[in-house]
Amino acid sequence: MRVTVTTRQPGTARGDVFVAPYNLTQPVGQTGALMLEDSGDPVWFRPLPVANLENGDFRVQTYHNPRTGVTQPVLTFWQGTIAIPPYYTNLPGGAPEPGGCYYIYDDHYRLLRTVFARHGFYPDFHEFLLTRRGTALFIASKPVPMDLTPYGGRRTEPSRTVRSRRSISRPGDSSSRGTSWTT
Repeated sequence: MRVTVTTRQPGTARGDVFVAPYNLTQPVGQTGALMLEDSGDPVWFRPLPVANLENGDFRVQTYHNPRTGVTQPVLTFWQGTIAIPPYYTNLPGGAPEPGGCYYIYDDHYRLLRTVFARHGFYPDFHEFLLTRRGTALFIASKPVPMDLTPYGGRRTEPSRTVRSRRSISRPGDSSSRGTSWTT
């Protein structure tokens, strides 16, 4: 696989390019997390096993191991599916579907951690931030049926409760804290 770079913008920093290509209506080629040199040559590719899965927020971050105090560069990304009406109508369009998670890979492309939301929440693909405390900040949503007839919607219109989460990434620690609001 190779990506052809046709235009280089003045002032663009040199270095690897991170993409997670997918197409909502009809997949074209292989989807997955793709790291390229700025010339377009692939450095690493993690293909997805099925066409309806997607990756998002693919980037380099620093992982702070709370047990050892060691920090290291890691690759992080979200993987899951997104509700696309009319195919999936139990959630608002664009909402993450059940089963999504974040992955953390080390600099040898080995899986270090898989991070899930808990208590019926599904992680959102927009933001996943590792902290210096060995935790991760991310947005998660939970489908909540609501009567939206006063606003022109249906009586059982799907809605989302959104929560910002801080997930403790220590093995065996399931605590998390958050603030919620409805959208």
